[in-house]
Amino acid sequence: MSSTADNSINIINEFMKTYEKEKEIYELAAQQAEDLCRGVLKRESVECMVTSRVKDSHSLEKKLHARLKKRQEMAFSAGEGNKGYNNIDDIRSDIADLIGVRIALYMSRQKPQVEKVLRREFEVPWNQSLGEQDTSLATQPRLFPGYCADHYRVFFKPGSHQDDNLGKRMIEIQVVSVLRHVWAEIQHDMVYKQLIPTTEEDKRILDALSSLIYTGDFVLGQLFDSQAVRNKSDGKPYTSVFQLGNSLTQWIGNFSERQGDKPGDVQSLFRLLRAVDMDTPKALWGALKDMDISRSRTSDYMALARQYEPLHLSISNYIMHRIIWPRHGQCVVQSMKHSEQHTDNDDRYKISVVANAFILLDQLFYPPSGWTHLLYSEQDLKRQKEVAEWMSTSKPWRHCHGRIPLHQADQENVNELWACFNEHDKEPIRFVFHLSQILVLKGSLTDWSLLSRVLYPLINALELCS
Repeated sequence: MSSTADNSINIINEFMKTYEKEKEIYELAAQQAEDLCRGVLKRESVECMVTSRVKDSHSLEKKLHARLKKRQEMAFSAGEGNKGYNNIDDIRSDIADLIGVRIALYMSRQKPQVEKVLRREFEVPWNQSLGEQDTSLATQPRLFPGYCADHYRVFFKPGSHQDDNLGKRMIEIQVVSVLRHVWAEIQHDMVYKQLIPTTEEDKRILDALSSLIYTGDFVLGQLFDSQAVRNKSDGKPYTSVFQLGNSLTQWIGNFSERQGDKPGDVQSLFRLLRAVDMDTPKALWGALKDMDISRSRTSDYMALARQYEPLHLSISNYIMHRIIWPRHGQCVVQSMKHSEQHTDNDDRYKISVVANAFILLDQLFYPPSGWTHLLYSEQDLKRQKEVAEWMSTSKPWRHCHGRIPLHQADQENVNELWACFNEHDKEPIRFVFHLSQILVLKGSLTDWSLLSRVLYPLINALELCS
């Protein structure tokens, strides 16, 4: 065995030792990527199954030795000598899927929407759509593509995690339809891994099944569309954010220039509809008939969108705005406050509203730099950084759960946070503040883990600006 080969094997051994030590970091990154994808796709009404995994150590080591052999053979054929692994970075670049996330879509037509979400939530240096006709394991050419999926190699965005180690880990995200996912799993076990004895006849049957997948994906989409049309006058509450999303997609399709546009954060709309007792198709369609999202400069949507600048007004945000502030009527928050126990003098109520407002800003508007600048345009940034840092501690959470009292300095922080939102004159901030009030008044619980995710990059941004 040559010294080059010996060196490559030593590098593989060194990499495997490091991999075993860092396995927990890889697993944490995989879980957080899975949770992020599942959460944001649900908010945007993309019905799917999201799973993640980290490469098994034993199979990874076998794969590395197989890849080493292939690299050496290819280098030898090209007259480049016995080319192996020179360092650990060679291995990291050669094996891109140490961390893998799979998004299996119920409707394959939502792939473009998923791509927009991934590019918004992650750094995406590389992507590729796979759908080639793989003939390497068949004696006869395939009539239909085999494995079809969109692959993205991504990193967490800088500043989105307190642990910098997570941001350095590459994650491979595969986007595929549910039906194609099942086919790929069977084909992978039978043909690629050869876990089951497979004949050429079996492969032809798999090829025929692949053709049916195309039909299945199309019919599945029609099924969801049919349900949305049929349920227009239904007085029963929506059972899921996905059902609501189907209704919105159908309504958006009524505006010719909006064909293909996505509603945005459907989950927040779902929560608002429940809070104001409008969570039935009948009630929603009754409200939508008075709303105009056409791109005419005189439409209600375009007029309101100009008030939201420089932030983007999504379709779901427009609907929520008009539910909170009807074009001819009182803001629903005022009437709700008269019938609820909470008051603006209740610190627990104030903290919960502010916490939810931060979370909603992060969910409803992108990028964060836009709303950060809008929120603090005329504020003392150094002081706001101090207040945000206090909000990121355990004190607000512990007070809301009745565990500790607020001291005078804490009380000042609460009042400043409340005043920042309550006295704001910008339309998007007022919208988010009122939406948060409605949700808290109706018993919506604060997701403090989401608050931490919002405040950490916000504090960094304030640090740079102050």
